[in-house]
Amino acid sequence: MATLQEICGEYLKQARERRTGLLEAQRRGEPVNRELKYTDDFIDMLSQGFDRLNRLKENEQ
Repeated sequence: MATLQEICGEYLKQARERRTGLLEAQRRGEPVNRELKYTDDFIDMLSQGFDRLNRLKENEQ
């Protein structure tokens, strides 16, 4: 079974891949500003949670 860190890390990886795709669509002139903002906010949230999980794990050791 996957740990919370692994799950969070996988979601973060997928969100970053999605962001890359959105940036490419934006360069082609597609209207993706709102979705790009939501994706950036989601990445920020996941990154903060991932950092907190890592700090908690370090403190346990």
